[in-house]
Amino acid sequence: MKPAQSAKAGSASHAARGTLPLPVIAGRIALHALAWCAWCLLLLWVDLEQSSDRLSLRVFIDYVALTLIGFALPWYGCIALFRRLRASLPMRLLAVAIMAVAWSVCLLPISRAMGLRATFLESITDMAFVTAIALGSSETLRGLRARRRIARLEQLRIAAEQQLLGAQLAPHTLFNLLNTLYAVSLTRPAELAPLVQDLANMMTPLTVERPAELHSAAEEWRFIEAYRRFALIRLDPHSTIELAFEGDPGNAIPAFLTATLFENAVKHGMDSAGKVDIDVNLNVHAQGFLLRMSNRLSDVRNAPPGMLAGVDLVRRRLQYLYPYRHRFEAAPQGRSFEVLMEAW
Repeated sequence: MKPAQSAKAGSASHAARGTLPLPVIAGRIALHALAWCAWCLLLLWVDLEQSSDRLSLRVFIDYVALTLIGFALPWYGCIALFRRLRASLPMRLLAVAIMAVAWSVCLLPISRAMGLRATFLESITDMAFVTAIALGSSETLRGLRARRRIARLEQLRIAAEQQLLGAQLAPHTLFNLLNTLYAVSLTRPAELAPLVQDLANMMTPLTVERPAELHSAAEEWRFIEAYRRFALIRLDPHSTIELAFEGDPGNAIPAFLTATLFENAVKHGMDSAGKVDIDVNLNVHAQGFLLRMSNRLSDVRNAPPGMLAGVDLVRRRLQYLYPYRHRFEAAPQGRSFEVLMEAW
């Protein structure tokens, strides 16, 4: 096994067991130790500034012991008790409060033995401060880590949905296109060769193992134009599909997002005679893109049941790829089904 593969395998095994690798644990211990050393030096500096005592080895040892007993141990004890106790939130907070009071009582004789003049009220106040900071910082860090994990899981989910989108688009698209090829081979065999080439170009990006999230606008538009040629062969001769492209074809846009909506309009927008009336306008610029699509409905004011297929997936992909930087509207308006999709 190569070193990189071995490292990946080691990380995977640690993740499977729910444990952290040893270097990560050692790094966290070192970071905590440095933080407590800094706190100890801060306490020592403040006390020496406020008193006439001089720094000595005994004073330094006393403050190290005070840092460990008075701050570090209750800090980790509160966190451990709060996390490990199997009880409701009020009961866990009550248990932490009882532990803090008990620790304050035990800390009084130790503080006096070190020459510190601390009352019980001051000890309780200090312990409440330590407990509040410990729980607050601990739970904040846990929340931030949970948010990172959720964000990562969301990325994995969107990636899976991206692959699902290609899987959903390919089978029934291929089925429809093959039926069209069969009909052309029976009636107009001379037109078959360019259509087969179109089919090969269309299906190539859909059959790769890991489809890209983004590709050039030119690739998206080539797919739509090829699909339009196939659609017009099998649709009613009076069907109209108007396509208009503006902007730079080299700019990247989400892969097969526009194509999904276009195929949806062709598939579910036919009337009883097999006629469609679709208008597509795609404007691509350096900051994003704008799609306007209109599909005339036959004789109903509501969209057919299948018209909204894939709309939720398109919306979620936009939220993932363009968070707070997109607009998506898809709904019947009068006798048309209107789609507006914009990202910047």
